[in-house]
Amino acid sequence: MKRNRMVRFSTLFVVGLLGIVAATMGSASGAGAAAPSAPPPPIVYETKVTCCPTILLGGSSNATLIATSPALRAGTYLVHATVGVVMGPNDNVICATAPTSVGGNDGIFGSAGNGATESGSGANGVYGIASIVDTWTITTTGDTIYLYCWVGHFGMGTYADQAVLALDRVGTLIQGT
Repeated sequence: MKRNRMVRFSTLFVVGLLGIVAATMGSASGAGAAAPSAPPPPIVYETKVTCCPTILLGGSSNATLIATSPALRAGTYLVHATVGVVMGPNDNVICATAPTSVGGNDGIFGSAGNGATESGSGANGVYGIASIVDTWTITTTGDTIYLYCWVGHFGMGTYADQAVLALDRVGTLIQGT
């Protein structure tokens, strides 16, 4: 009888110990924990300049505003900008983006060029696309990002005739070298 009690106690002890180990392992692996919620859907801000106004582009000292984003929340944005341009003879277009609060640019440009000296001007010029993919961090809610362009040789009849400025709010930005 005494041995029977000892076997029951030992069995109970081993079963209890296994239960504690199983419960601890389940907690450590996250079993039973609530599943993480799905990430929120991306937010895209967009400004379009639809075809076909004639936005005559200024020189580098007098760049022309093409588009401005809606007011943004603080965060990091992947910026996509495309500008349709019509270039006069031997002219080129350079475009950039920047937060309104910062101004200037970060050295990332989109460009298009016409190396032909015999091409026409205006609607008879060479058609091209200046594209930019960049990132900007907005620190102040309500700030905007603008897109602007200028020409290499002012007076050649070069102009922008359409554009899209699209911004994707992203989570974390990891920059490479």
